[in-house]
Formats: sequence, C-alpha cells, structure tokens
Amino acid sequence: MSELNQCSVKTLSQLIRGRELTVSELLDSFICEIERVNPKINALIHTDFRAARQAAFAADQKLKDSNFVPGELFGIPFTAKIYMLFQTILLLLVQKD
Repeated sequence: MSELNQCSVKTLSQLIRGRELTVSELLDSFICEIERVNPKINALIHTDFRAARQAAFAADQKLKDSNFVPGELFGIPFTAKIYMLFQTILLLLVQKD
C-alpha cells in the first residue's frame, strides 16, 4: 500500500475511476504514512481520521453504482492547511455590585 503514496494524482484518479482502487484503500495508505511521518515533522496538529473514513466509505458506496461517473478528483484525499493571524485581545471584566 505504501507505493500508493508515490503515485501521481492522475494515476490515483484513474485507479479510483476505473474501480481498481477504493477510496478507503487509498485513504488508509495515506493515514499510515501520516502516522509514520507526522510525529517527526509535526505538519498536522489536528486530524479527524474517523470523519475521513466515513467520507471514504460514502464515496466507495457511490462507486458501487455502475452508472455513477466520478469527477477527476473524486476520492482523492487532501489536507487543507489554514493560516490565521490573531491579534491579541485583552478583555477587562468588571463586576458591578
């Protein structure tokens, strides 16, 4: 499964759209790699693998329908990194008697 992590998105898409690879199989491969590498590089501070697996299962159910035509990136896992800047906000709480 680790060889999937080296494939291009185009190849992975072709495998999924051709029903040669399930979305769940691909996701599990990616999760294994994240669990292997992330403790060393700390790239992800929050993961929700349970929700990702639920979404992958739902995608696999759609692929079982032979009439379903998946889009180019259907089933391709991705990570979105959000950068936010926060200003320091000081709050003064005053209790009135």
